[in-house]
Amino acid sequence: MKNLIRNCSVFAATAAVAVAAFAAPAAAEQAGPATAAVPNCVHTDTGWSLGWRYVDVTNDCGKYKRVMAIISDAQDSRCMGIRPGQTKTDRYGPQGQFERLVSC
Repeated sequence: MKNLIRNCSVFAATAAVAVAAFAAPAAAEQAGPATAAVPNCVHTDTGWSLGWRYVDVTNDCGKYKRVMAIISDAQDSRCMGIRPGQTKTDRYGPQGQFERLVSC
């Protein structure tokens, strides 16, 4: 009987560790992409053209930057690589609203 109780305790402890190991990555995935701060030398300008909203992202930094536009009610932009002095545009449709930039 003691062996049965000990074996059940070992099984329960092993199961708890396994559940914790699988739950941690799942929680991290739900948190979404990293949202590192974008330096203030990367500027945005939003507008509306031919039924589409857009955001222009300009890199006024001295180094290459990778950023992603976070859009509410529409798909976020891809990760955009922008050279110093370059401007890239993300068009996201009539319903979306530009929220912020994040590093990627």
